[in-house]
Amino acid sequence: MGFYIGYPQDGDKVKLITEEYGGIILSEPPKPENFPSSQAIICVVDNGSWEAAAFCYKVEELQIFLDDTSERPKVWILMDRQKACELSGFED
Repeated sequence: MGFYIGYPQDGDKVKLITEEYGGIILSEPPKPENFPSSQAIICVVDNGSWEAAAFCYKVEELQIFLDDTSERPKVWILMDRQKACELSGFED
């Protein structure tokens, strides 16, 4: 099971993470070999009627989202790892 930033449920998660929590939108998907240990990678997936903000807490989790070949749009965000843990419930 993954870890997700769930609030707001129906809102703009990209806006929330960038404006409220200082996240930075990445211009391209991150590379697994550059996986940061002190920051968090968030993949916001647009599922149509709702967005899922997945916390890629380890390289294997990141790879799952990189390998996803669906047509769903994704936005990659870099943010503070401690804040991502707090928001998603992941214990680092």
